[in-house]
Amino acid sequence: MNTIVAAIAHHAQETPDVAAVHVGKESLTYAELWRGILCAAGNLEDIAPGQVIILSAEKSSAFICHYFAAHLLSIGCVLADPKVAEGTLEAVSESLPVRCYYTSKECAVCVPVRQYGMAAASPIQEYSFPPADAVADYMFTTGTTGSSKCVPLTHANLFASASNINTFIGNNSSDHELIALPLCHSFGLGRLRCSLLAGGTCTIIPNFANERKLLKLIGAGEITGFSMVPAAWQYIRHLCASRFVEAARPHLRFIEIGSAALPMQDKLFLEESLPDTKICMHYGLTEASRSAFIEFHASREKLSTCGKASPGVEISIYTADGHPASTGEVGEICVKGNHVTAGYLNVDKEQCFYGDYFRTGDMGHFDPEGYLHLQGRIKELINVGGKKVSPDEVEHILNQISGVRESACIAETDPEGILGEVVKAYIVKNEEVELTVSEIQQHVKAHLEPHKVPRIIEFRTAPIPRTESGKIQRQKLS
Repeated sequence: MNTIVAAIAHHAQETPDVAAVHVGKESLTYAELWRGILCAAGNLEDIAPGQVIILSAEKSSAFICHYFAAHLLSIGCVLADPKVAEGTLEAVSESLPVRCYYTSKECAVCVPVRQYGMAAASPIQEYSFPPADAVADYMFTTGTTGSSKCVPLTHANLFASASNINTFIGNNSSDHELIALPLCHSFGLGRLRCSLLAGGTCTIIPNFANERKLLKLIGAGEITGFSMVPAAWQYIRHLCASRFVEAARPHLRFIEIGSAALPMQDKLFLEESLPDTKICMHYGLTEASRSAFIEFHASREKLSTCGKASPGVEISIYTADGHPASTGEVGEICVKGNHVTAGYLNVDKEQCFYGDYFRTGDMGHFDPEGYLHLQGRIKELINVGGKKVSPDEVEHILNQISGVRESACIAETDPEGILGEVVKAYIVKNEEVELTVSEIQQHVKAHLEPHKVPRIIEFRTAPIPRTESGKIQRQKLS
């Protein structure tokens, strides 16, 4: 058993009556989920192994069954946001030889459309599980520092990633997880795979917006696991933080957080408010999912770090000339493991790897205790007179200023023509607060070296542009 779809088949045999998925008004046991996968496979039988389809990642049993049916038949999947624009589908079709686009909705787009509702009435009788090295999913990076890249992930990659995550978090067949994350992204879909690999149960809800439903489900006592991105936590915190922790405290065994930075005050709040919950935050990429983890209680004194390498994963820091860095030396974070993609589509592998280590494009270092410190994207570092400045570090200080709602820093050409680049900060402040450029600069100067102090500050009324997972899109600010 070395693929997720084989694990589902195994659970359907061993624990057929255990609930696998609750989604919408439907509930599927493992036996019913497996039958649904085999029926959906009948809807895909004219698509040859190795071909590519786009699936609208709707929160429905039809999508879930078609997704794993495609895996069973060795068909490559591209997961599309249900609200996807036609231009996005067109761009995907230019990158990959897409056969068709599956959705439950009537639409006119640039690729042939098929309906999820056309699944075969009876399950296919003959099948074989996919080879581990076959491409299961084609994911696209969020493109926070430039154009999006296509990431092929094999069945072996997905299985290794889910196994590593489950080993760290410790979720098992007795767990019941609540998933409100989108299934078109790596995090949400990954949580679904983790639950099904473990033989557990997951309840999938549309989003985090319905606070009453969210609190009711968590407080009922059946939910033992929960996952969220920092942007979702900010929403929960503003609406119902105390009620959330009151509902979660007696029942939640684990929470997984990731995909963007979480302010320190929020980490401490969760750690203090949920003393018996395993609160795990990951560092990873689409290309190397959840490569490092930190658990808030076990590493309370190291919450400013990314933690340590996940089970089954090796992390090394490489210098600019491609050599391993020493402890404390800043360099590029590089990752090795069976969960790592073999490389980007149509990109020379040598550009992406140092030997067996995938180059993440992130800068960081290890401290003497072996904890990984992240310092930001290489392309986002600001070169102030030859000294590298991480925008994340400056933003962390800016966001501590009373009245600052959020901030983002980018490189700006030095107006005096001396330093090459200087730090430019965009500030979104609370309307009722008066803040001057001088006050902000003095605050940063009290915490950071002079070359890290923003030389240029621009106040914004519009929110800082971000991806759905909360990552700042700096290229939209320049």
